[in-house]
Amino acid sequence: MLEFFRGVFNRPASARPALPRSLVKTAIERAVDGTDPRVRIQSGYAKALRQPAMHAVEYVIALVDGFPPPIEASKKSLADDPAFAALVYSQERLDTIVDRDPALREFRAANPTCTDAVTALLLARRTQKHGFGHAQVGDQVLSDVPRTTISFDQHRLAEPAASEQETRRLLARRAFDHLLWVALMQITERKEQRDNLGKRKALLRSKVEILRRSGGFMHAGEAPEQAHLHTQLAEVDAQLSALGAVEDTLADNLAIIAAVLADAEHHLWCEDTVLYLDKLYVVHDKPGPSAPPTVFREVHNSEGQALSVMLISIPSQ
Repeated sequence: MLEFFRGVFNRPASARPALPRSLVKTAIERAVDGTDPRVRIQSGYAKALRQPAMHAVEYVIALVDGFPPPIEASKKSLADDPAFAALVYSQERLDTIVDRDPALREFRAANPTCTDAVTALLLARRTQKHGFGHAQVGDQVLSDVPRTTISFDQHRLAEPAASEQETRRLLARRAFDHLLWVALMQITERKEQRDNLGKRKALLRSKVEILRRSGGFMHAGEAPEQAHLHTQLAEVDAQLSALGAVEDTLADNLAIIAAVLADAEHHLWCEDTVLYLDKLYVVHDKPGPSAPPTVFREVHNSEGQALSVMLISIPSQ
């Protein structure tokens, strides 16, 4: 799959033609391998996935293309770039993030002769803390003023590589694989739901049979418990019917894969968040000389997660 994205990225974004058929086929096969390989049994599976796969690939390429060029992970950038400074706070913390990151360690171990700067995507979780502090209102300094401060934690580096282009290729593959993960989770959830309903149906049937055998001596007609169990059985049957027949499972799974790929922008997307921050990272309602606008790029997914991201260039020393 990396060769697939390498072929696409070797051309400038403005000059990229339609995706070659062979590369689209590679994307389709990766989608199947990463979710449910059994869907290959379905006649026409490749045709069903062709347009969704093309859409997903083009989307993740555009998503990664939208990341600004990397900034150098240095003391100078901490002074010049307020977003980078907010993400890592200090040179000491930056050094700690770089030195302890497992992905960067793995890359350097695999490339001991690489003396160039390493490009990677820095990810961190942004949190907000609400409290009270001092604030200047007009000519007065007031205490116990409600305020919100931001901080970042859970730093990690993704897809370190010897060049920006290579990192972007790897990030595109990672984004595509995230869509496959979403599809796999939906397939798994559907299977678990079907299995659980099947077990519940078997249990309810057993209870009905036990009551039928033991309840006739005590009740002239159908026991209230039996009526309730029959109602529950009807509800389970309705839910199983909504899931479709067992023999339609592969067709349903193929439809799930196609739907996720075709709807890629609703499962993974980027947003720019603008905050007005002072030097203490207190959020202000409007910009000012002491609280200029700071732009943070954030990646969101359909699970409700969000991470601040920034491409960085890590010097060899």
